This record gives sequence, C-alpha cells and structure tokens, in this order.
Amino acid sequence: MNLVDTYKQLLENIQHALKKHGYSRKVGFFYKKYEDNWGIIGFQKSTSSSNEFRIKFTINLGVYSKAIAEILDPTRIKLRPTVWDLHWGQRIGLLFPEKNDKWWVIDESTSMEFLEQEIHECLLHKVIPEIDKCISHYNLIDLWVSNQLPGTGLLYRQSVPFSPDYKSRLSKFIEKKYNECE
Repeated sequence: MNLVDTYKQLLENIQHALKKHGYSRKVGFFYKKYEDNWGIIGFQKSTSSSNEFRIKFTINLGVYSKAIAEILDPTRIKLRPTVWDLHWGQRIGLLFPEKNDKWWVIDESTSMEFLEQEIHECLLHKVIPEIDKCISHYNLIDLWVSNQLPGTGLLYRQSVPFSPDYKSRLSKFIEKKYNECE
C-alpha cells in the first residue's frame, strides 16, 4: 500500500471511531451537527508532504454557529461550513500542555497501529470534549465573549465591538429564534 492509500485508510478508520460520537465525513473533514451549529474536525496535510516519501498532517478543530453568523454577517451563513467559516477554531496542539503545534508523519517507518491509536486517543480525550464544550450557542457565547477561547474566534472578537450587554443581546436573539421554531 502506498502512502496516499495508507493516509486514506487512516481517515476511514478514524471515520468509524468518530461516527459513534455523531460525526459524518466529507473528504478530510468530520462534521457533527448540534441544533444549528457544527463541530468540525479537519485533517490538514502540510505543504511539505510528498505523497511518495512522507505525508505530514495536523488536526484542526472548531465550531460554527449559525446564530452568531446571522448577527455578525448574514452573508456568511452556511449549510455546511468549512474551517474558514468557524467562529472558534484551533489546531490540536493547543490542547496539549506544551501548547505547541502538533504534526504527525506517515512514511515507510511509521507504525500505523501506534499512530492510529495515538490519534484516536487525542480525538476521544481532547478534541471531542473540547468541541462538545463549545458546540451549543450558549456555551460558545460564554467562552467567546469572556475571551476564554483561543483560535479564529479571536478575529471576530477583535472586529466586533462588544457592548456590556452584548452577551445578553446575543443570548436573547438565540432564545427568540428557537422559541419561534417550537
């Protein structure tokens, strides 16, 4: 099996594990829908990868909130968002104590059994709990407004003027929206 096939097989094996936690797969991305929000886990290959000799990759994670998109930029509402649409996102390395970027390598000497087990453990014990913590509108807003989330949400937090009642207004908007749907 060549390295590309090995990488594809790794993603297929990961897909089976993540499916038990509500995730579906589209190419190198895994999606979990919760209300109008999406949790996303994305496998990103490095530009330094060579399909012949080595594949280097990392894992990105994040959450997209339709309610936040409706308030901040209604033109960016997505049925299935990408990592560029996230209201909070980060690389897996920030979930480790060292807070360093984390990359894995697949080459001729890689033990795929060990690699798959390591990634599986990271997903189950770090990534999924972090996404689950942020995937509801209310939790995401609490963490987002209080600056407790590193990652792409920072771009929004810096560009949106937060008035003292911003959290309250956003929460009321979401509450009203869901009451209308019931």
